[in-house]
Amino acid sequence: MLKALLLSFLFLVLFLVSGASQGQKPDSATVALGAMATVDSLLSENRYSEAVVAARSCQENYKDDPHWNYQFDHRLAIALLRDNQPEEALPLLEARVISHPAEAQGHRNLGACLLALGRRGRALSEYQQVVELQPRNASARLEYGQVLLGFRIYKDAEKELLTAANLCGNCPEVQPALARYWQAVNQPAKAAVHWRSVWGGTGNPVAKNNLLIALLNSGQDQAVLDLLLESPAQELQRQELQQLVAAEGRLKVSEQSLMFANLLQDQKTILEIPESIAADSIFWGQVSLNLLVTEYYDEALIAVNRAISLASENVVFLNNRVVLLQKLGRNDEADREWEKLLLLEPSLKGNQN
Repeated sequence: MLKALLLSFLFLVLFLVSGASQGQKPDSATVALGAMATVDSLLSENRYSEAVVAARSCQENYKDDPHWNYQFDHRLAIALLRDNQPEEALPLLEARVISHPAEAQGHRNLGACLLALGRRGRALSEYQQVVELQPRNASARLEYGQVLLGFRIYKDAEKELLTAANLCGNCPEVQPALARYWQAVNQPAKAAVHWRSVWGGTGNPVAKNNLLIALLNSGQDQAVLDLLLESPAQELQRQELQQLVAAEGRLKVSEQSLMFANLLQDQKTILEIPESIAADSIFWGQVSLNLLVTEYYDEALIAVNRAISLASENVVFLNNRVVLLQKLGRNDEADREWEKLLLLEPSLKGNQN
């Protein structure tokens, strides 16, 4: 569409030049429309600084023409706002609202400008005006709800966001805002519903991370496992792998922990360990604990030895190795390890079972 617009404008310029060469005077309305098309194309290309220059020039050229001047004033205001010059945009946007009080977009633009300037009270009033002018506009309700949410006016934000969802048929656009709302009011289970929708619809890793946090905060450990296991272990980040085995621990299961411990048993499979957790002692300590609880003692010992190789003075790991040696009937070895542990942590004396 942009390409077609630029081509049409180029044709217009050629027409004007051709007409002038034949002594024909170009129609003023045609010239003005061409100038507006130039500004609009620059805005659509996000070339905001150039749009400001072009709009200023047009504004000056048409300052005495009431039919065209206000249209270039408006375009200049938008260009300034998008070019991060809200102070200069403000008087033009205020003038637009005064001259077009029933135009919702004018109030929206003014609200955005006031927000950029930190004038929250007035900005809120402008967004409210947009909703009053277009009560069945889902986008207006959504934007107003997000502004309210940013101001922590939670009750009103909920009303606007739910109204937007109802108007748009629970459309994808409203899901992130509803998720952030439920997060803000400390209802992570409800937030998870909406983050799941965003993740499923977009595949956005930020949405996945927010979904994971919401599931963790709402105690949905099986859902945490299911979400993380959607991806191969090699694609998971360190924190995700830690959360994976931590969730197993809370559920008192160890399928994934057993898989990781088995990778440690020979040089071929050890190469399959994700690099992110290969040297993570906390990860291997949790794997070992999961396997201890589920009575996979041999594999648990392999995992705790890995953890100790990475954190040789970690008292918890050393104590768990003593417990595992006892479980395996290797009592003499357990006693020797216990004596070593007491040298490191004398306060444990008398605690051995």
